[in-house]
Amino acid sequence: MKFLEFNFSKVKVVRFFLSLAVSAILLFSQTLPASALGGRQSAPNEGVDQLPGVQEKSEQVLKREPRSRGEVQAEAAEGTNEIQGKADANKMKNPSNSQASESVEQKLEEALENITP
Repeated sequence: MKFLEFNFSKVKVVRFFLSLAVSAILLFSQTLPASALGGRQSAPNEGVDQLPGVQEKSEQVLKREPRSRGEVQAEAAEGTNEIQGKADANKMKNPSNSQASESVEQKLEEALENITP
């Protein structure tokens, strides 16, 4: 029976170190900030330059009385949505500017052709 007691003591030690490792991983994953590797770096004083005027328009809307449904729909029909309008509409993907790109189906077919003899 001393053989069983010896094995149980080893299991307790392994379980302790395993729980310690999991706790450390959880602690570090919550405390370290996420890093965007390979992304475009911008200067802190530059700010967000993709959507000019969106913040000003949002503040104007907040200062006014609530708008009617018709006003909201009319502004939303002008662009992507009521706040963004047509800002950066040329950068968004749509059928007119994505004809040259390959679909997922085409990419899969090419990959399968390369794999199979």
